Amino acid sequence: MWTAILIVSLNLALHPSEMAALKTSEFDLLELVFGSNRTKTGVSRVATLWRRTVKAIKAYMETNHYKSNKSPLLFTTTKPDTLGRINCQLKIARITAKMRRLRKDAGLGDDVVFDGIRDLFRTSAGAENIVAIRWAMGHTMGDDDSYAFRDPKETASIMRKVEKVVFGSATRNR
Repeated sequence: MWTAILIVSLNLALHPSEMAALKTSEFDLLELVFGSNRTKTGVSRVATLWRRTVKAIKAYMETNHYKSNKSPLLFTTTKPDTLGRINCQLKIARITAKMRRLRKDAGLGDDVVFDGIRDLFRTSAGAENIVAIRWAMGHTMGDDDSYAFRDPKETASIMRKVEKVVFGSATRNR
């Protein structure tokens, strides 16, 4: 699960709260695309998926953890607890705590935080295609949002660029 969470977050530039709210239906694992509405801005977020992201999601979906927690959400469950509240197995605080442990185990400094993944994505993407970067990050394009269809395939070049920075090589999507 944590491998999938980390790779999905790197691929899609997600905050912990966005990670916890991901719906399985937002992913097309055959076409290697993702499409969602960002809750913070209400703006569409689209992206192409790395092959390693699809592989990690598929591996996670084969686990007993995923299979025993059926939910529209990819990494959390919507089953109520004994008091009737929604009991998210993957709460934002849990993501943050796990990242602290991973950071410590890897010997990284306290400045390496989960939210830094978004900064890493944006810095790695550079300025080659600012429109595609905004689409992937779920940022508004102003009035153009009313007229433009956000095509996830248009993000492929920046996704390859980010993947190369993060992993040292990019996998070709088809």
